[in-house]
Amino acid sequence: DEDSDVRSRAAASLGQLAVGSEAVLSGLLGLLRDEASDVRDRAAASLGQLGVGSEAVLSGLLGLLRDESWNVRYRAAASLDKLGVGSEAVLSGLLGLLRDEDSAVRYRAAESLGQLGVGSEAVLSGLLGLLRDEDRSVRDRAAESLSQLAQTNRQSAPRMAQQLRTLLDETKDDKQQEIYKALDGLAAAGLI
Repeated sequence: DEDSDVRSRAAASLGQLAVGSEAVLSGLLGLLRDEASDVRDRAAASLGQLGVGSEAVLSGLLGLLRDESWNVRYRAAASLDKLGVGSEAVLSGLLGLLRDEDSAVRYRAAESLGQLGVGSEAVLSGLLGLLRDEDRSVRDRAAESLSQLAQTNRQSAPRMAQQLRTLLDETKDDKQQEIYKALDGLAAAGLI
């Protein structure tokens, strides 16, 4: 249809079908390349709802992490964590978003990395770096994600605690609250 609103509603409706048939997936994958950002956004959201982590779906969503529209990048990151695939390509794409110009996208990337639960050195380093972000909500989300990762990757908790303490010593007072929050999360879980 020529009306982007109609295409956007169609993308949303396909996600609500909860049927990841080849025809539905093909239609949604095609909408990821739509000229209208709201259509790409809804198509990405629907792919996340359907939960089919095929190579084509992952490739399509990974491509959206470089979209010109912040809300499309945000939605692609959210859908990737719903699919639960912590592959190197997915992690690399999400790690790249930690440096996004938009704070909402950085926030969502941090949340997705926490949800995926892969506590690799690169992920931990990226989230630790976000504890210095200018946006307080981004720092707060990074702290929460670090706590999540420590609980799913218990062996990394002591190393993470040491890195947090070092970061605390190097950080100005106005950004220390979120570092304390991450340390408190580790302590509350009995990890340090």
